[in-house]
Amino acid sequence: MGWTEYYAYGEKDKKELMIKDLEQYGTIKVLKSAMVGNVFYGACRAQNSQEIWGIVCLTSLKNGYFAYKDMDETMHPYYYDCPVSIINMLTPTNNEQANKWRQCCLERKHKQKQLSLLPLGAVIEVNGERYYKHAPAYQFKHAFWMHCTNWYYIKATQIRDFKIIEG
Repeated sequence: MGWTEYYAYGEKDKKELMIKDLEQYGTIKVLKSAMVGNVFYGACRAQNSQEIWGIVCLTSLKNGYFAYKDMDETMHPYYYDCPVSIINMLTPTNNEQANKWRQCCLERKHKQKQLSLLPLGAVIEVNGERYYKHAPAYQFKHAFWMHCTNWYYIKATQIRDFKIIEG
């Protein structure tokens, strides 16, 4: 349940390092994967099996050392940014935790889509605080959410639960 760490000999691609580690013994094949920030998401199949299951790995690459913590979907990892294309590859399961995790990922994607469709100037409430959608400015390439009374902002990826006030 801990972290695995080793010296990566100059390699810098966390996604490739993760795939190499998962497939190193030939018992698991990574069919599709994605890195979202420092989190690796993958659709995997065990050798001699038709079942495709999800894996989530927290990763770190510092001073040449690569570290990761791997969790499969049955552990209900609390990381929900798995791409829908990976979720759609997974075979149906009776595992309650895996199904909850899959549902949370899909709900998260739906909420992110809702946020992106709101027009500039829309107002939402997050944890009792109001934010409005601001046009890209300065160092931002995308719209962001500015607090209505103070001068701080949050990115759309930081918003979990919200209520639409205007928009």
